[in-house]
Amino acid sequence: SWSTALEGASVPDPARRQFEDTIASGQILLVVDADDAEQLQRVEDAVIRTGARPLPYEAATAVS
Repeated sequence: SWSTALEGASVPDPARRQFEDTIASGQILLVVDADDAEQLQRVEDAVIRTGARPLPYEAATAVS
């Protein structure tokens, strides 16, 4: 299972592909996945208070 996990880590996911230049420049990419819009807004507000900037990203889901 360990080798399977390593193989999966080498496959770029959609968020990593979209923000590859940001990551390559040494910036930290924090991806937050939440089902509750209110919870997501609280997290985004907290991240902004740290001085970070949110980057727009909407991933396709099984229901969208």
